[in-house]
Amino acid sequence: MWGLFVRNKGGMKRMRKRITWRYITLAGLMALGLTGCGASSKGTAAEAAVADSAYLSDDMYSYDNSYYEEAASEEYDSTTGSTENVEKVQDTGRKLIKNVDMSVETEEFDTLLANVEKRIEALGGYIETSNVYNGSTYKAAGNLRTANITARIPAEKLNEFLSLVSEASNVISKNESVTDVTLQYVDMQSHKEALQTEQQRLLELLEQAETIDDIITIESRLSDVRYQIESMES
Repeated sequence: MWGLFVRNKGGMKRMRKRITWRYITLAGLMALGLTGCGASSKGTAAEAAVADSAYLSDDMYSYDNSYYEEAASEEYDSTTGSTENVEKVQDTGRKLIKNVDMSVETEEFDTLLANVEKRIEALGGYIETSNVYNGSTYKAAGNLRTANITARIPAEKLNEFLSLVSEASNVISKNESVTDVTLQYVDMQSHKEALQTEQQRLLELLEQAETIDDIITIESRLSDVRYQIESMES
């Protein structure tokens, strides 16, 4: 999840940006905090980020490109097909959630926002929500501008996006952490395969059904199974 908070007070625009990326296998979650003050940002690279002094806060912008989004802290029930699941873990590799927290400072508020949006699309992602507050001229605090964006970006593009932000601004801090959710992911995959097997069996039974009641009952269950499979694949 990626969050962007931009502030502009008086003649200076401060923006604080937080980006959080989560990934399972090929997904990532990153938090970026952006702070821009005067000419403290990197000039040449600023074109890829924000134009105008901006201060990026801890608001979150999120990204997730995985089927499974539950927290890795949940306990795994080893009583359900543990041997089979372990084998699948070995075959599919580890499934991880990566968290990256960054605080950076930059100028060019409007330019950065525009370029970030373009970059998200160019990398195959999309913006889920976008909120921009341009401030009020009637408040003593001055013209406070804020922007919050939530977007999803393919995990394999995470490093490229981080490089873009780093090159276009001055990185104040960066923290990373990884959570292993392999077993939870495998459980979901096993459930999906079971549903697909049931779906095939229901189709066979539907062809053999002879009464209206049987057809209605089978079609009802078939519809439910298909919905569950599609939910996992969406």
